[in-house]
Amino acid sequence: MAIFGGSGFIRTYGDNRPDLTFIYRHGGIAIRVYVFFYFAIFGRDEVKRMFLKALFGLLRIGVQVGWLLNLFDRDSSTCPLSVYATRFFFCAVYLSHATCRT
Repeated sequence: MAIFGGSGFIRTYGDNRPDLTFIYRHGGIAIRVYVFFYFAIFGRDEVKRMFLKALFGLLRIGVQVGWLLNLFDRDSSTCPLSVYATRFFFCAVYLSHATCRT
């Protein structure tokens, strides 16, 4: 998860940002793979609960993305909202798994 997340973060917010369709494809593959494994490991009801918890954590994710960007002297206003879509979904999937058993 760190490899997909890290490479997606670098590609999305780096100086040489690829085309938006590449960012969506890269993030979409990661999201689909992890959701598939979540269904296989945890089951349908648990996955629904995980995504509901992630939905409530979207504000927290926005703060975390802003904090991470500040570490690299970037500002969230430098990118259009469409660039953030896969980062938010990826973080939602990651955080929903991380908080699954709490």
